[in-house]
Amino acid sequence: MKKDPYAPYREQMDAPPEHWRSLEHKDGAAEVKDTLDVEFPNGAAPSAGWSRRDAMKLAGAALSLSACDKLPVRRPVEEILPFVRMPEQVIPGVRMYYATAMQRSEGALGLTVEANQGRPTKIEGNPNHPSSLGASDVWAQAEVLRLYDPERARTPLKAGAPSTWADFDAALKEALGRTANGKGLAVLAEDDLGPTGERLLKALLAKASEAKVYRFDPLAPDQSNLGAQLAFGPGARVHFDLEQTKVIFSLDSDFLVSGPDHLKLARQFGKSRAVHTAEDGESMKRLYAVEAAFTATGSNADHRLRVASSQGADVLRALARALQAAGVGVGDVAEGAALPEAAGGFIAALAKDLAAHKGAGVILVGERQPPAVHALAYALNQVLGSAMSVSVGDATPRTSMHEQLAALTKALNDNAVDTLVMVDVNPVFTAPGALGFGEALAKAKASFHFGVLPEETGKAATWHAPLAHFLESWGDARAWDGTASLVQPLILPIFGARPLASLLAQLAGETELSDRKQLELTWRGAGQSLNGEKAWRRALHDGVVAGSARTPAAAQAKTADVLSAIAAEKTVTPTADSLELVAMHGHAKDGRLTNVSWIMELPDTMSKLVWDNAVLMAPGTAKALGIDSQVRRNGYTADLVTLTAGGRSITAPVFVLPGLSPTTLVMNLGYGRTMGEVAKGVGVNVAPLLDNGLNVVSGVKVAKTGGTVVLCSTQDHFSVPGNPFKELTFAQMTAQPKDAKERALGLGARPLFRTATAAEFAKDPHFAEKGNSPEELVQLGTPKSRPTQLKQPVDDVVYEGQQWGMVIDLSSCIGCNICAVACVAENNIPVVGREQVLLGREMHWIRVDRYFTGDVDTPTAVHQPVACQHCENAPCEPVCPVGATTHDEEGINSMAYNRCIGTRYCANNCPFKVRRFNYLDFTHSANVYVEPYWQERMKTLKLQRNPDVSVRYRGVMEKCTYCTQRIEEAKISAKRRGEDRKKLPDGAITPACAQACPTQAITFGNINDEASKVHALKQSERNYELLQELNVRPRTSYLARVRNENEELS
Repeated sequence: MKKDPYAPYREQMDAPPEHWRSLEHKDGAAEVKDTLDVEFPNGAAPSAGWSRRDAMKLAGAALSLSACDKLPVRRPVEEILPFVRMPEQVIPGVRMYYATAMQRSEGALGLTVEANQGRPTKIEGNPNHPSSLGASDVWAQAEVLRLYDPERARTPLKAGAPSTWADFDAALKEALGRTANGKGLAVLAEDDLGPTGERLLKALLAKASEAKVYRFDPLAPDQSNLGAQLAFGPGARVHFDLEQTKVIFSLDSDFLVSGPDHLKLARQFGKSRAVHTAEDGESMKRLYAVEAAFTATGSNADHRLRVASSQGADVLRALARALQAAGVGVGDVAEGAALPEAAGGFIAALAKDLAAHKGAGVILVGERQPPAVHALAYALNQVLGSAMSVSVGDATPRTSMHEQLAALTKALNDNAVDTLVMVDVNPVFTAPGALGFGEALAKAKASFHFGVLPEETGKAATWHAPLAHFLESWGDARAWDGTASLVQPLILPIFGARPLASLLAQLAGETELSDRKQLELTWRGAGQSLNGEKAWRRALHDGVVAGSARTPAAAQAKTADVLSAIAAEKTVTPTADSLELVAMHGHAKDGRLTNVSWIMELPDTMSKLVWDNAVLMAPGTAKALGIDSQVRRNGYTADLVTLTAGGRSITAPVFVLPGLSPTTLVMNLGYGRTMGEVAKGVGVNVAPLLDNGLNVVSGVKVAKTGGTVVLCSTQDHFSVPGNPFKELTFAQMTAQPKDAKERALGLGARPLFRTATAAEFAKDPHFAEKGNSPEELVQLGTPKSRPTQLKQPVDDVVYEGQQWGMVIDLSSCIGCNICAVACVAENNIPVVGREQVLLGREMHWIRVDRYFTGDVDTPTAVHQPVACQHCENAPCEPVCPVGATTHDEEGINSMAYNRCIGTRYCANNCPFKVRRFNYLDFTHSANVYVEPYWQERMKTLKLQRNPDVSVRYRGVMEKCTYCTQRIEEAKISAKRRGEDRKKLPDGAITPACAQACPTQAITFGNINDEASKVHALKQSERNYELLQELNVRPRTSYLARVRNENEELS
């Protein structure tokens, strides 16, 4: 009888995994196990709506009906017309790039936009801009698809019905005429409209002195601004720099993926985590996080503590007292309410670490904490000598946005508002339910909504005026540090919308309505910084106005005011009978991007929910409430519950997520929209429960309804079979006999994700290699021969010249998902919709796997981007019967789409499960399943497609190509310059994922070039390959994660 070489490892293969994607995966549920080893795990599952028999019946009926129709059907005529006069700068096939910026209330983001023959097709970060540094985020990437949204209004809407600009102009003129000197006129706008927008608002107030301007933006850093005002005075703004920081404390903050300067902070954080030698471990930043929800920042923390969001003030009070005891304090801080038992040791170790790193420690506080907490953090940062600076702008005292919206609502209810103008806001949907803004809006005699999309507010208003997208407009924007940028249009308004500057100029009674002229009035007037033509063109080209940043002020915190405010801050400690609800801004933000399908199909960072939001609940809390949400039949069956607070209720499904505070419920905002073909009916609106500007609701009661729904989560999709996620720390390895180390990490426990602490890395720099399988189990070219030393199979291919490869640093990856969205935008990847995702048919070429490890209540989470590994010994290539997937001379596993016949053998043979199959016409190339009405409207969406990438049709397999179109573009450019196209310099090619990554966790290049960065990283002691025992020799490798733990908390 033949000996089973895997016999010593059978026990490991059946053991519970140390890294797990879901609770069902951890427990070995049959529903998850069944998806691991079958030929086509999820994608071949039948549709819930139609069977094959139903389709045949419909086809027969259609043929019978067509026989009765004697009218001929002609192919529609489509014409390709040339330019009458070709623009000099437009060259077919050559991309053009323009610098611009996107205004946000948290600070403008500098962008570089790619255009193909006049069509904006891709957004990147501007390397010259201090807030983006060449990177971008998922919301910037999504804006290019929002530009082409077919549901943008073509004309002004009166009471929801199409009208004309002439009628709109007459109605606005009449309404403004009724408000003598501005009495009865109110304007509701975002926190920052850019320099030109703010100038025009001031011009309006100068002419109409009794008009009122209110500010409301759910995404604005309102609490931190109010905290800065409390600590330093009106107009103060706080800026952080993590470059030299060694210890970071994040209190209820997700600073790595959202908030002011988050791309810059992520870059600085990721840079310090990219250790290449054991000595580099000493320079790593250490991150502590205290939070109720499980955020991307929390998942990257070296130490994380679960505390209810309502108790943030108590946590900071305790830390301030501990620092005071260590001689680094701001004064006598009153003791707060009792904290969880684990908080004592955590805060003591944190205070000791901050005190020991005086001048290199920083405290960051999130927007769910009140101003007093922010102010105390600022005061502590000054005492600690943190890299925190303060700038002072407009010294007008600031009122909270919640109070401003409440004041406007009261004025509406008191019939004090005749005309209300709402500028690019959607308060009917986003306003806290306790205010009742939607009902109050109906009491205004006339209401005007300016917006890119009609939205709920545009429908409720008297008039909706289509607002031009920033890619269609002239304008300006100002970053968080004050750096100004000029916004230039890349395309004329597609639907005839008006730019923001034009509408505001019309509102202010200006005679000049041109958006460009208004921009020039701001920047090119006498004495202005861009008065000269050279300076103007330089600002347009670079995307920044030189010397426009705020100047740091020598401001000192008003300690007495801060201590008085924090002493007066009351906290509510949630209990098992009276929970708190934390409303978060996930991928959909406040709902403004919910109608962008890329955002809807992007998995949530932690729950991996798509096309849904849910009540996230800790496992212990769910058990106590009798919640039985879990994976069943390839779907997540969730119990429905009713949440009640303040006499208001919503009903939503429950998703059980490890790592949450036991007294906290979490829901993402922005769902439950009633407008938008993509957004309508997706998820549940949380706003009706909100009652303040903190997005934290106390006293929430939970009651089961008895119903269930199926949620769409990708957390178990494309799981690799076996038990691949086990890891051992260095200390555990060294405790075993020498000959047992490899067996401890054998085939059954091969770790896809490898990690160690900085101390372990220093002790054993080769820890990542210890995760490789025993050599006797490595599959060789000749299976019968199993030599003691690893040998590569015979390969006739000589890998000379340019050979492309990639390295992904797991220490730097923060799980932000920007790589996945950037890949979608660059490579024309289709959106498949909720039903198809439930069947496992999502098309993302990059999936960002999220694994938990540890106890289900207090786990650690890690992230790992996985795309095609471009194996040199690729299992997918020999099984294709038509040679549709082959290896090219530069080592790329290429796809010939027109040769693919859809057998899916390659997907079956791919151990990494990274190939995607077009089961249906997901790209709507033939409009087979699209109604005629939508066929016409979807033409605008197709304008976004990259002309350098083939659009795939039904029955075709696809996957990551290393952005081969960019490789070819670099070769063509080199040839045009007279250089050798086969000797491209390092850095000449950057795939979309690497270009967008804020932490520079992805490195691409020629692995044969010994001077290249990717070659150096592949020599790193942390470098390893996935599923090494299969001997497929992937071109993509990973750098094992290194954690910088505090030994007192380890």
